[in-house]
Amino acid sequence: MADNRSIVITLKLQNDTGDETDVSNQTSTKNTESKSDKNSKAKAAYQAMAIQATSIATNEVIAWADYYWNKELTLTDDYIGQRNKNIAMSQINKGIGALNTIGNFAVYGAAAGPVGAVIGAVVGTAVAAAGIARSNIQGKEQQDIQIRQMNAQLDFTRSRAGWSTQAASIGEDL
Repeated sequence: MADNRSIVITLKLQNDTGDETDVSNQTSTKNTESKSDKNSKAKAAYQAMAIQATSIATNEVIAWADYYWNKELTLTDDYIGQRNKNIAMSQINKGIGALNTIGNFAVYGAAAGPVGAVIGAVVGTAVAAAGIARSNIQGKEQQDIQIRQMNAQLDFTRSRAGWSTQAASIGEDL
């Protein structure tokens, strides 16, 4: 016993004189979904909410730990520890982001069934790997740019001071 109710949508435009003009008159028929379709959509929605809730909770725990860790390292002037912590946190955040991406793609694919979930996870893995690769390449390029800038500045400072830029002594290549 299907529900075949019709919805009629009428759009009218009113010009400056107050005259109305019919733009469209569309009829849409609503068919009820089967119970299994509703269950699979509800299941996918719950899975997406679970992934989102886990992500929020994880980020909050990491934020608190990061705050207290930074506070301790700052109070002890442990700059090497801060650098190492920042590198570790960067890697942890990349891993969490990759897992979230893979999970989200798997949930989206699960709407099409188990095969869709696997395909979604594979696509999510590819997207996460591409994002991590891009991030790593950009980070390395930024470090190279900074090193080149520092070397150019150092060469300029040395030449102004009369130091050789090749022999690291005074006046040999002037």
